[in-house]
Amino acid sequence: MQAGGDQGRDFESYRTFLAGSTIGTSTFATRASQGVLVGACSLQKSIIEKIKGDLATIFGAGTRPNHVVYFCEADIPVAKRHEILALCQQQYGATLEIFDGQAIADMLADRDTFWIAEQFLSVPADKWPEETTDERYRSLRDRWIVQGDRPQNFSDFLDIKEGLRAATFEDGAKPDLTSWLRQMGEFLADGLSDRLVQKARYEISVAELRGRGSLDPARDIMTNYFANLSVESAASELRDAAVLSVYAWGALGHQQTSIPTKTIESWSDRIRTILETALENAKRIVDRCVLLEAKAVLSPVSFVQQLDAPEFANRFFAAWGALVQQIKQTPYYPVEQVARVLEQATPIIGADPRFRALADDVDLLVAERTGAGAAADLARRRAVAHLKAERYIAAINELQRAKIGWFSGESMEGSILSMLVISESLSELNLQFAARYYAAGALFLILNHEGEDLKRKLGPAYFRLAETYHATGEGISYLYSLSEALDAHHAVARDPHDWTKHPHVQASFAQATILRSIARHLDPALVPLIDQAISNWPLPESEKKAFISLSERPPWSEMSREEVESKVAEELGVHPFSDVGPRAATWSALGIVWTVTATPSPEHWLAVCEIAAILQLAQVEFADTDLVVIPSNATIEVEISAVQRPKVQQLPDNGRLAWRVIMPAEYAHDQVDDQSFELAAIAITILGQATALPFSRFKELTEERFARGMSARFFSVRPIRELLAFAQPAGIPWTALSNTARQPIQAYLAPIEARELSWPVLPGPGYSRERAEEFLRNRYEVSQRSIEVTLPSLLADPRCRELIQELRVEGFLDWQILGIISSIVTQFQVEAASRGMDVRLLEAAMKDRIYRAEQASDPKFELGEFTRDRVFFQKKIVAVAALRAWGLEVHRQTPDFDGVKKLLDLRYGHSTDDLPHDDPFGLSKTNDGH
Repeated sequence: MQAGGDQGRDFESYRTFLAGSTIGTSTFATRASQGVLVGACSLQKSIIEKIKGDLATIFGAGTRPNHVVYFCEADIPVAKRHEILALCQQQYGATLEIFDGQAIADMLADRDTFWIAEQFLSVPADKWPEETTDERYRSLRDRWIVQGDRPQNFSDFLDIKEGLRAATFEDGAKPDLTSWLRQMGEFLADGLSDRLVQKARYEISVAELRGRGSLDPARDIMTNYFANLSVESAASELRDAAVLSVYAWGALGHQQTSIPTKTIESWSDRIRTILETALENAKRIVDRCVLLEAKAVLSPVSFVQQLDAPEFANRFFAAWGALVQQIKQTPYYPVEQVARVLEQATPIIGADPRFRALADDVDLLVAERTGAGAAADLARRRAVAHLKAERYIAAINELQRAKIGWFSGESMEGSILSMLVISESLSELNLQFAARYYAAGALFLILNHEGEDLKRKLGPAYFRLAETYHATGEGISYLYSLSEALDAHHAVARDPHDWTKHPHVQASFAQATILRSIARHLDPALVPLIDQAISNWPLPESEKKAFISLSERPPWSEMSREEVESKVAEELGVHPFSDVGPRAATWSALGIVWTVTATPSPEHWLAVCEIAAILQLAQVEFADTDLVVIPSNATIEVEISAVQRPKVQQLPDNGRLAWRVIMPAEYAHDQVDDQSFELAAIAITILGQATALPFSRFKELTEERFARGMSARFFSVRPIRELLAFAQPAGIPWTALSNTARQPIQAYLAPIEARELSWPVLPGPGYSRERAEEFLRNRYEVSQRSIEVTLPSLLADPRCRELIQELRVEGFLDWQILGIISSIVTQFQVEAASRGMDVRLLEAAMKDRIYRAEQASDPKFELGEFTRDRVFFQKKIVAVAALRAWGLEVHRQTPDFDGVKKLLDLRYGHSTDDLPHDDPFGLSKTNDGH
């Protein structure tokens, strides 16, 4: 006993703040107190009086506790326990908790704490009640723990390693961890091979950290492990060392060790140095693979500073990419570990453009070495990670792999599920026509496959298909589609009439209710068409009437027309009854509002949906790169004719992108492959004319996508038009819908653009401030030299001077104004000096003139030619000229000057970048400093 006594306190009192900490919701912390806690314990048999005496001592001196915890060996009857608990509360105003012999025994029998009883109380491990473990583990446990055999050779090591790893990572085997560690420790004895000892050190270190949550018990073992590494160590041992180094680094970050940082850093430095030398000397190609894998494992470890996301990604792709390239040259090298690493990295760096290329390579290797099904499963798991992060484009890419990998009789369910999730993901991107195509493909397979279990997917597939009609604003068609969906639901669903068990059914009919309510506000003339569709629903008349009644109740019935229109604009973005009157497929993607139109007839509408679907699929395929799209509106007019192949023609229009597409009325049955390719060509042609990238670069991007399987993604089960016709709801009154005038909505309707398909506003490819300044210096120098004779005359003329001043007021920068003047002056002079010259020679003469200094011998510029019309035209041209300066191109017959300027302004600093310079015009400055 220490001087002054322990005041009856057998372990030091302390205050805990865990309950209010960041781990306050954990099982332990929720039991934690906010006050001072004192513990006491006793082995006496006459325990009641002992507790009372200790309580008097505890509260007689020192900090007064709020809680007392008492441990005793003797068991205490329930009545006596309640008596002494009440005494502590009444006499001392504190709570008392007693753990008697029985309670302590129960706690030590818990699988998380049994190792304490085994290690400190010498309780045999086989006394632990056996949990469900597989037969193999029970066999190993019986030999090595229950019977206690002594290990002797490498075969025994493998047995014990298997048992130790099970106890480390599986809850059911955790109580055996101490026993397995003891057995593995037998391999640290003298006389065994260095390789076997190293293996044992590795296994013990991992088990201590991952099994018990602390690296400290293995500190000496790890020190010896790293000390015994050398360039002569086997490649697999060096890979283990890399893993162990990462574990140690992670233990620092998670506060699972008190080993000094410098010690762990020295281990990491040692293995890095050895790896570099070993790689230089590696003679076997398989060793090189193992060593590169070790380097890849180590790639995220940094003791100097925490890696930011870009640096982490750079290290990851450099290291794992090098490994994958080596594996390609190493037959039979297992690639599954790399695939698992990719899966784990998906949530972190799955959005990086380099991820897709690396995943392509890995999946190809997995498919070659373990089968397409295995690669499909890897893709599915990565897709799940992307979906959780709401990265739908990346998820679609992975699901496309899974769809193809599982497309066989034995695994068709996986392929169908992939198609349904692809459809859902396309809907999340507001690409509803592509989503309809994939939903129709899944439905076609379910209906035509012999597997009875697949029939349970019929209802969800029909409802998935129906949702695409609602999202495109085809409200009447949607109501007809619900009839078929409900038929399928009643046929295959469990408890089909209990809609609470089928949320997708509830949601669909809630939307139908809202549609009827909207029609009553916006266009009551549509209500009879809606009620006609409802009359076809396979429901009792009483339920149909109840549905109609529900649509006439609050909250929608109490809204004003303006409120309803506002809701429609915000949540749908299109007219909810766009299938009434003239039809158009409209959506927004990549900075363009796309509209596909045709004559209103069932045949023409299928052709419209076909073009819309293929365009949307193409937009997904190119969405992982920056196409540098010129923002605009695009209109595609579709015609059907007795042609054999589709034809696409760009139409001249400065205000929008416009095309005419002529589609075959019918496709030949033997041209399925050609048909798919020709549709893809239309989509790629249209995208190629929307981008500002040079044609050569867009061609490279297109070839890359075909190489990674774009053709297979454009085709799903059957040709697009065929599947869309198959999926079209029966009974739609086409004539009535076409001949009914649709009431317009006053609210502004803008198709909702998904975040992943939005037009980027980050700096464009090739842009940098340094390049911009170089460009501006050249512009100022060239433009001023080219008009140095004429400019003084223009500025001396009041009318010309006023036009220049107007440009400044409009916000044009001085380098832009100089460019406008230079273009007008030099064009006049070249034409005056070269009348009758061939056009090609004229273009060369213009280029030569604009890049040289103006001379007195050049034709004198007539000031009357400096007109408002010429200035207006050159204001448009200046943006196109700047576009070319950045290596970009306009692929349209008639440029959209406003779209080009928007691209340049927002992504290339066209209207903001400038250099300090003397005023070339001597005019008064505007408020913005021009």
